[in-house]
Amino acid sequence: MAFVKVFRLTRWQRLSSSVLLLLMFCGCGSAAAPLSIEMHNPQTNQTLTCAARGQLGQADPAVLATAVESCAKQLEERGFVRAN
Repeated sequence: MAFVKVFRLTRWQRLSSSVLLLLMFCGCGSAAAPLSIEMHNPQTNQTLTCAARGQLGQADPAVLATAVESCAKQLEERGFVRAN
């Protein structure tokens, strides 16, 4: 008969392992580049960037894109043009 060792984690070990995995996945998601649009004002030679990103990858990309677009449109009303 073969000897089989049963490996069981305590409740605390399961919880801490779950938290560690969650943090690893959140870290990977937050490393992504934020949505951005670079804006340039040819009259003043000023350059600004409209950018948005969610915390820990929880934000909806469509909402972030809408926020960046809104920022860009407001700057266009003030004489800025899209640089990229």
